[in-house]
Amino acid sequence: MDYYQKAVRYIQERVENPTFFVFGATDNDFIHKLDLGVNFENLGESHITADNQHHDMFLMSACKYGIIANSTYSWWGAYLGRQKDIVIAPSSWIPVEGSYQIIPKEWIKIESTKNPHIIPPMQPKDNPHKKPPYSPKRFFKNLRYLARYDIKEMYHNQRNYQFSPQIAENFAAMLRDEIKNDWDIITPPKIKNEFETLQELIDTQKSFIRFGDGEYMIMNGEDIGFQKYNENLARNLQEIIVSNDENLLIGIGNLWFSVPDKNFRAGSYKYTWALGEYANITRYLTKGKIYGSTNVSQVYAAYKEYDFERHFKMLRQIFENKKVVLVCGDRVLKNIQYNLFESYEIEMIFGPTRDAYNALDELKTECLKKSKDCILIFALGPAGKALAYEMFKKGYRVLDLGHAIKDYDAYKRNIPMTNEEMVKFFAPD
Repeated sequence: MDYYQKAVRYIQERVENPTFFVFGATDNDFIHKLDLGVNFENLGESHITADNQHHDMFLMSACKYGIIANSTYSWWGAYLGRQKDIVIAPSSWIPVEGSYQIIPKEWIKIESTKNPHIIPPMQPKDNPHKKPPYSPKRFFKNLRYLARYDIKEMYHNQRNYQFSPQIAENFAAMLRDEIKNDWDIITPPKIKNEFETLQELIDTQKSFIRFGDGEYMIMNGEDIGFQKYNENLARNLQEIIVSNDENLLIGIGNLWFSVPDKNFRAGSYKYTWALGEYANITRYLTKGKIYGSTNVSQVYAAYKEYDFERHFKMLRQIFENKKVVLVCGDRVLKNIQYNLFESYEIEMIFGPTRDAYNALDELKTECLKKSKDCILIFALGPAGKALAYEMFKKGYRVLDLGHAIKDYDAYKRNIPMTNEEMVKFFAPD
């Protein structure tokens, strides 16, 4: 109860005259005990019960600000909990999807973390009723499933199994078979592969900013090896990843949404880190948006077999005959034998290897001294992405290439990418 009251105070401090909408599943007494300062008489029906859910779903969907509380077993709450622009309290829901009404433009998002934050306003979504999210066919299939299996027995049995990469692969194969009848409602993001991403950057003047595990961790309130959590940085990253500028290509991990290829060195990573963070990853996706591949910066570290020569030739072609300004950590080039930018006209702007976001203003001042004829290339972690976006809005072409400098060097030196070398590769310089 303290958590919900704290969430209300958090909104009241940041929103002028907020409109609350409390969602309480079937527990009416709990809602009234919260004493959230909400005038139930003025709001009319202000919580959902099993009997009035359709009417209240409409009211809640039209509400600009709200809190969803005490609905762990609600299929409506479960659906809302999967959206990236919905209030979530608590932040974990039963993963069951059901029918729904209007999806609002924006909500305040409250998370039970030490660093709560507000998601930027989102674009209105398409009509969700184009395809029914839950068909009668699926409903009766689930009933048959429940009739065949003892859920309690399944729970006790699964405790005897040890998780392993093989179990993860088997799970993925089994899941693909189980969802065949749900194919019409599955809308995975559209992500270009590495060569398609490079070709678009060659053919156009688009800028490019990538998102990997570090950026999602920062947005989720966590520290990473070379950047401590910063609330403003998290807000910057959230704004970037949901941006909708046709001249900015956002890169995300295509591995997270496809079956890992055996050629991929870290295929099990999908079923470890990415599996645990999947809700956080999908929260920021925009339906219908086309993304680039974040892996363009680390193909040698990522793939056992690949046309590396073609890849790096295309990568260098992007800034061929261009003035290049490289914004990177002050130790990035320290151990490099083969420079990706050799034979190119290049200027350098160095920032701190760790916690570069603290020097953002100084770095921005230096970048603004450069001509807009230059391409600004960033290898500065999450802080570099925030700075790249600022410069993009100022009219510069920016390319966030991250590990590409080290990746090219490792390829040219033919470094065997053992587990030990992989750890070194991704460690802070």
